[in-house]
Amino acid sequence: MLEDLGHKGAASGALNVLATQTPIDLMTTNYSMPSMDGAQLAKAAGDVRPNLPILLATGYAELPEGSELELHRVGKPYTQSKIDIEINNIR
Repeated sequence: MLEDLGHKGAASGALNVLATQTPIDLMTTNYSMPSMDGAQLAKAAGDVRPNLPILLATGYAELPEGSELELHRVGKPYTQSKIDIEINNIR
């Protein structure tokens, strides 16, 4: 969906990409992932690039206890137009 909207992405290895000098306008991530959740990834990303906007995709109405980060969120299921609106709201 994001590529259809004209965005380039990295399917995995986000922290490795963030550690490079590659220009990044926005990070989108799912909340539920196998090795770390999206809130943990957002925290780690913020340590590397503190001003990077992050959009978290989640099916949770409220994030679980301990997810204290203030993140832009898009609820699942979402449409391409909904994610486009959310990305434009962050910029």
